[in-house]
Amino acid sequence: MNWEEACAIIGVEPGATESEIHAQYIYKAQLLHPDKTTGLPETVRQKAEDELKRINQAYAYLKTPNTNPYTCPPKISVSPSRVVFKNTSESELHTAVVRVENTGGPFTRFFMEESPAGWLKVLKAVSVTGEPLPLEITLEATGIAGSNEPVKVKLPVRLENEKTGTRDEAAIEIELSPGSALRSLQGKIFGPGLKSMFSASGSGAQPLWQKWLKTLLAVSAGLVLGLVFNRVTGMPIPLPLLLGASILFSVERWHRELTSSFKPVSALYKLGLNLAVAALIILLVWTGAGVYRQTLGVSNTTAGFIFGGEVVAFIYLLKVFSNNSWRRPKFVPTMMLALVVAVVLAFGGVEPLSSIKDSMIEAVVNLYEWIAGLFPAGA
Repeated sequence: MNWEEACAIIGVEPGATESEIHAQYIYKAQLLHPDKTTGLPETVRQKAEDELKRINQAYAYLKTPNTNPYTCPPKISVSPSRVVFKNTSESELHTAVVRVENTGGPFTRFFMEESPAGWLKVLKAVSVTGEPLPLEITLEATGIAGSNEPVKVKLPVRLENEKTGTRDEAAIEIELSPGSALRSLQGKIFGPGLKSMFSASGSGAQPLWQKWLKTLLAVSAGLVLGLVFNRVTGMPIPLPLLLGASILFSVERWHRELTSSFKPVSALYKLGLNLAVAALIILLVWTGAGVYRQTLGVSNTTAGFIFGGEVVAFIYLLKVFSNNSWRRPKFVPTMMLALVVAVVLAFGGVEPLSSIKDSMIEAVVNLYEWIAGLFPAGA
């Protein structure tokens, strides 16, 4: 229901004063009062009752503050009104969330420029309540090449009521601040940077202790299930797979603010995610080859379940990466990190890496002896 519809139900013009609306409401309410319809047919009394309900609803709407577009123009509110993307390196992606709402009268049009600068764009806008406003708008900024000074731009937002000719405007001040040379080098090594979050937590947020309790239960379930499957299958894969999946699910479900608000946590989390991608790719290839050759030492059914679990974990991990651009991996440093970890585990005696390491060393030694045999010492 809008102002014009409510006025039509009451029977007044949209520009009517408060006293005119009240007088017309009293007049119609008295005509339709049940005392005035006593003795009339049931169908007539039912129609009068339904019409009285509509009139009461319309009058309640007209009495609600900020619903009259003729006396209360729209008023836009933006939070925060200033966003600073700090320590950005070349091509590094940062995101921020701003909230736009209307604290005044009705509006018919909302405007926001989608790309006020080459390095800034509006990524998405999501309704908070299902109504046109308030909106949570995600901005994405990209680091500029060769820039040593901060750059600024204003993102205009506007509300209009075309019927009354009223409008209100605001501008979000956005600044892109380049990082140091060291920060730029870190960005090239570890990939896109941290997502900035400026939106406040909702009033319906869970208490902190509930989140940590659910985390404890989820991780404990992953640990127990992993130990059980390890014992049943006789393979070490299910434990890290299930435990890692439970930890990842818990962080994404209840603790995303930690990975968004604290840079050391976000860097460590991204490193773990990138390593998990590399490990799962290697694991999928190894398990798939073992299933095909039937060399895993378990039944085909068990091997199929393990391979299926790895596929599901990999798909979920890709979904996690898609939620925030700063999580997207750079596979060269990730694979290098995976190689370093594999070498450390191989020399630590972890199978089958240790056997592969021994075979490679033996192959290198044999190659050296073969080459040395081609060039005798006394030749």
